[in-house]
Amino acid sequence: MTLAYLATPYNHEKRPVMEDRKLAALDAAGRLLAAGQRVFSPIAHNVAIIVRGERHEGNRR
Repeated sequence: MTLAYLATPYNHEKRPVMEDRKLAALDAAGRLLAAGQRVFSPIAHNVAIIVRGERHEGNRR
């Protein structure tokens, strides 16, 4: 089975647009997984981890 790479836009000057893009990437990755396709999405797989890490960094200051 192949691994699909899901490329999606993310960066934007407005945070709500970035949040919408993240959710769209999550939805698309979820649909592909539900259809039996293996998928890697940098946005879906990494943004939540990065944001969580930033929150922890903020708590340490």
